[in-house]
Amino acid sequence: MKTMILSLLLLISVSSQGNVLRFEKELEKKGGLCDLFCPCDEPPSPTPKPPNNSIPEGGPYPSRIKIDTLPGLTTVEPYEYYSGFLNAGTPPSGRGTMYFHYICAMAPDWKNKPMTIWYNGGPGAPSTYGLFQEFGPFLLTEESLKGDDEMPVPIYNPWTWANSSSLCEIDSPAPMGASFCTEGNGTKGSVGGPGGDPYSCGPWSDKTVAVANHRAHDAFFKDAFPEFETSQQPVYLIGESYAGVYVPLFVDKWLDDPIRGPNNVTINFAGFAVGDGFPSCVAVEGKPVDWCVDLNNVGFFRYPNALSGPYWDVEFFHGHSQMSESLYREIYDTCTLNELKGVEMPLSEKCAKLLDEKMTKEVGFFYAYNVFEACTNEVPDSKKKKKQISYHHRLTNGNAGVVRRRTQTAHVPDHGNGDSGLGAPCLGSAMNTYFGLNVTKNALGIPLSNNFIALDNGIGFNYTTDASFVGYVYEKAVKAGKRVLVYEGDTDACGLQTAPIQDVFVPFFGNGTGTWTPFGRLDSTLGLEMTQSWTPFGVTPKGRKVQAGFAIEWENGQVRFASIRGAGHLAPLYRPSASYTLMDSFYKGTSLPPPIYP
Repeated sequence: MKTMILSLLLLISVSSQGNVLRFEKELEKKGGLCDLFCPCDEPPSPTPKPPNNSIPEGGPYPSRIKIDTLPGLTTVEPYEYYSGFLNAGTPPSGRGTMYFHYICAMAPDWKNKPMTIWYNGGPGAPSTYGLFQEFGPFLLTEESLKGDDEMPVPIYNPWTWANSSSLCEIDSPAPMGASFCTEGNGTKGSVGGPGGDPYSCGPWSDKTVAVANHRAHDAFFKDAFPEFETSQQPVYLIGESYAGVYVPLFVDKWLDDPIRGPNNVTINFAGFAVGDGFPSCVAVEGKPVDWCVDLNNVGFFRYPNALSGPYWDVEFFHGHSQMSESLYREIYDTCTLNELKGVEMPLSEKCAKLLDEKMTKEVGFFYAYNVFEACTNEVPDSKKKKKQISYHHRLTNGNAGVVRRRTQTAHVPDHGNGDSGLGAPCLGSAMNTYFGLNVTKNALGIPLSNNFIALDNGIGFNYTTDASFVGYVYEKAVKAGKRVLVYEGDTDACGLQTAPIQDVFVPFFGNGTGTWTPFGRLDSTLGLEMTQSWTPFGVTPKGRKVQAGFAIEWENGQVRFASIRGAGHLAPLYRPSASYTLMDSFYKGTSLPPPIYP
């Protein structure tokens, strides 16, 4: 059998559409995934072929399909998987209907567990990434790719959040992921339908995405999961990265217009969380989303956290030993604090030159999602017949900004995270390959013509920013009695970072007189009672003692800010046990475990 498998693997490749089709034909001839990938010293078990939930190209598009197994797996038990399309009405183009695709991994006894609706950011990143590469029961990481010619096989995740909550991701906005609009809008040769291009749904903005997702949430609980109307289990909205804008705006809509079930009973919305998120963006006409900063700034560092001054970058890179102490002191001798925090704009010539030239030189290249990773990507070079290594870093030309596009290629695994990790400093190609296979589309009830679209930074489709600082939503949610969590990986150069959390948000919630923010001064605060000051917490994955991170709490945990030690932009990927522990306590409303001391 070993000889048969090796021969078969030499014949198949998933690097092109033709090879994908050839793979699927071989798969069909050999009797399914089990015959192909079961251990060679054991006879294949009589497991069913991957399910066929195929639907006609023209619909109807089901709101809910149960998935008993996934390609590459013999079972998804004890979890239950569902997939479907949510009718969200007319898209911004004004033509046809938009369908938001979702996939759910339901917790055991899910009718008695909370529900999490998850969003990735981008804009343009499918939320599928979170479920299948960060916190779901089965992940598609670089470990799923055992070689260049194999189909990705989902890897079991012992730290899945599905042990505490059902997990549903919604690919937003359409046509990201498997979402789509039935008609195009006439721009960029736009074509609608499941095989449409990224422009097919028309112009998107922060506010139009919020409206569309409110409709999708309505369809989710009316058509797909009406059970939550009866059970009244808590529902949470959680997101990452640019979802730091998305999710608060979704929450704002939900609070103003509560989502109801089919019998007009209000769904139990319990709170929200944002991980490594952006607090805001500033709309700049004619500029892509990665320019969501105050363009009156000059200099190289244009602040990927969307705050309008270099102060947080200076503190972040100095705190992570990425610049000399002499430069750090020179910056504060040359630049005023008001300059650094964006109060006085533009920067003085001396300050701007210092940041643009000297700080740029000293910090050097870095991977924005984790300053301690190189994010090496193995890319076959057909001419040189060897692997090329590329690095994600800031550009050094006039388009200064952070390069944080998700790689589409396999890469070298890294298991040195000390957190019973699953490897994967970068995302790799496994998921994109997996969702491009017809066998996967059939299993999930996705039309075979569907294009799995994954973009980032609002590039490649029509997106503009129009949301300002979203702090008001946090205040609104807290006053409504909702639970709020903000967390970040402390090696992430791209998200909110620890300094802004403490400098911007902490005074907002705590007692005091307010603080400066990028978009005005908060002259009053909520005045919440701080029930836990900045305190470490710990975990013991597989019996090992691990310092997990740090947290601040107000009102006995109703509001919590946490920093996850050693985690990058995708915290559950880098520190799975620490992230799970944090989320489990969030769902349960319990205190975090005590710190770990040797």
